[in-house]
Amino acid sequence: MSRVRLGSLSPSGATGIAFAISRFGRNFRLCCQNECGHSRLKHRNKSSQNNQRRSLRRAVPCRTVRSPTARSPFRNQGNFTMNSTQANSIPTLDSTKLNAYREYGISRFEQLLLQLPPQPHEADRFLDNAIRQLTGLPPAPATAHPYHGIYGTSFTMSHYRDGGSDRLRELLQKQNQLHALDEEIDRLIRLMSDLPARPAGSPPYVRLFILPEDAPPQPTPPNTQANYPPAKKQFVTPDQILQIIGSTQLRDRVIAMTPGINATFEKFEINTPLRIAHFFGQVLHESGGFRYLREIWGPTDAQRRYEPPSSLAKTLGNTQPGDGARYMGRGVIQLTGRSNYAQFSKAMGVDFVANPDLVASPQYAVTAAGWFWQTRKINQHADRDDLTAVTRVVNGGRNGLADRQKYLTRAKQVLGVR
Repeated sequence: MSRVRLGSLSPSGATGIAFAISRFGRNFRLCCQNECGHSRLKHRNKSSQNNQRRSLRRAVPCRTVRSPTARSPFRNQGNFTMNSTQANSIPTLDSTKLNAYREYGISRFEQLLLQLPPQPHEADRFLDNAIRQLTGLPPAPATAHPYHGIYGTSFTMSHYRDGGSDRLRELLQKQNQLHALDEEIDRLIRLMSDLPARPAGSPPYVRLFILPEDAPPQPTPPNTQANYPPAKKQFVTPDQILQIIGSTQLRDRVIAMTPGINATFEKFEINTPLRIAHFFGQVLHESGGFRYLREIWGPTDAQRRYEPPSSLAKTLGNTQPGDGARYMGRGVIQLTGRSNYAQFSKAMGVDFVANPDLVASPQYAVTAAGWFWQTRKINQHADRDDLTAVTRVVNGGRNGLADRQKYLTRAKQVLGVR
């Protein structure tokens, strides 16, 4: 990300540049003041850290969510609606697939939104209006600051964007059909990512993301001798890892990866049961339980921007034609871009620039994740048992939080974390 960059499309289907967004206001929580959702900040102690986004999300009044076809008194006053011609021209998506796409889309929208300067942006006004539309609140006055009429005036823009994105995710996932808001999220992702417009007749999201079930089979990763000494301590066994995964289907792969996993834990100080549990919570989600050791490649519209001369390619250090696919995301947290492959090469004493497929090998797939973990100082969040903060650094948003929690809970049980 001259920071570590995660793949635009993670193996589990999550997309995003995953910028290491710093935690804003971690020592505060939001308290609802009245039915209209105006809120104020209160100091909180560390034991209540995980309540912040939940409190902000619930600060919006819990009214009946309107369906996409419900009559709204605010239609034609800024609401997002899809007319019958639009709806008929777009292929339908079943509700399961639609919500999977929505999860990735809203997470990517949130990542991009949190990277913006604090001044109000078109995307902020969209988010304010979308929450109002889905909760039955009146539209904001044209000159009003986004979010103020919903949450009050006491918060930083990052708080508004963080909590507002969570609230939109919660509300939009209740919609069983394609909504005009889905089209607008797709448009804003493209706008903020400098991507071409969505092709006519293409459903929102499908040109931006690839779902795991739609991905081609992963190639067998190369098997080579690792260039690091074996761990002096066995932190985990193959059987423990398989218990955490919840399946024995990939037993041979897990056995091959276990020496590298233990060496990674020793080398990068992921050396307590709690740190190890959080590490597994993240990498098992990102890799689909170690099924995917390289980025699912389309290429999507977003992945085409890996190629020079785009601004993203410049950020990734991709300078030569073909660098986008050559240095796609690999490893269980997806190292991406020529510059990051070069930095990882220097750290490990192995030429991954000349041999990029090695990053997806059982010997190095987890080592790359350990290097990322240490360089981003994720242990400090794991030591506080703060899943959301860990996820923010790894993913840049909250994509797949429930799945990460599932693996984290299993890991804690297997490793005896109380």
